Amino acid sequence: MTDHSEGYMCKTDFEYELGNASGGNVIYPSLIDLQKHKRCWESCGVVRVSIHFEEIVIEEKDRDDPDD
Repeated sequence: MTDHSEGYMCKTDFEYELGNASGGNVIYPSLIDLQKHKRCWESCGVVRVSIHFEEIVIEEKDRDDPDD
């Protein structure tokens, strides 16, 4: 697992909704992907963001665990 990634977001989503939007925000893996899926990019602008891994908060469960 890498501890750092970069992505692209709508500038308005980043400035006003990141951390406040109850449904979350999309971070796109490339500028082209954002432009293809987010219609507002010309009027809102685009930001490149950096995501840094801090810690695993909840471990995944083994799906083959008979106690599930």
